Amino acid sequence: MDSAIAYGLLANWAVSRWPNRRTAIVLATIALVVAIGFARIYLGVHYLSDVIAGFCAGSVWLFVCVTGFGFAQRRRIGREHSQRAA
Repeated sequence: MDSAIAYGLLANWAVSRWPNRRTAIVLATIALVVAIGFARIYLGVHYLSDVIAGFCAGSVWLFVCVTGFGFAQRRRIGREHSQRAA
């Protein structure tokens, strides 16, 4: 779950910085998170169901974080724009 959130947020930042490399960034992030999940199963730390649940919960939390950040950024930009006009 933590890797999905952390690397997902890092990928979100990287895509905003380099939009022309979006596909490569997203695929690399997915590969890294899946590899970490596989390593957790291989090392016997978690069961497959635990890893899948972590992916699901991490994806939901990542969606909430990215959406919330986008909302806050739009509100901040809108507020700065209206203050300049006044």
